[in-house]
Amino acid sequence: MVKENFFVKYIKYFNGILLIILSLTVFISVLTRYIFKIAIPELIIIQKFSLSWLVFLGAAEAVKESQHLTIDMFSEFLSVKNRYIKQIIIDIFLFIAIIIFFMAGGEAFLISFRRKELIPIRFIKHYVNLTYFNMPFFIAGILMIFFQISNFRKSILDYSKYLKFKKRKETI
Repeated sequence: MVKENFFVKYIKYFNGILLIILSLTVFISVLTRYIFKIAIPELIIIQKFSLSWLVFLGAAEAVKESQHLTIDMFSEFLSVKNRYIKQIIIDIFLFIAIIIFFMAGGEAFLISFRRKELIPIRFIKHYVNLTYFNMPFFIAGILMIFFQISNFRKSILDYSKYLKFKKRKETI
């Protein structure tokens, strides 16, 4: 469990750095475009890169923290046992959605090997491969699968603890 928290801590740091980079490049882009009347197309590439990584690593982090999908509308009307069952069902549906996302991200990742970015970067001779922009789909999908399996395992363990506690309480 400590290693997971250590790993998630670095995802949060990386997201913070990406947010700073995104903010600075947008500020510089607006400043150069509207004040100096100069467009820097390389900043668009950096913005796309930062935004894609930020969004999808943030989504993986939300899955880790179990903040991605919840249904609280009827929870107060359910018994404790049914709340656990509801959470297990939500975990299953979210896992299926993550698998679909991972498959789509993997396909985008593989297709991007053949495609090139249309905006040339001045200090690089060749066009940038789109793999760098589609890699977050794939990597975040792997992280989400890992985190969701962990969440599902925790839901099952919580339910089994509840059943053991209820059984012990009934025998007393």
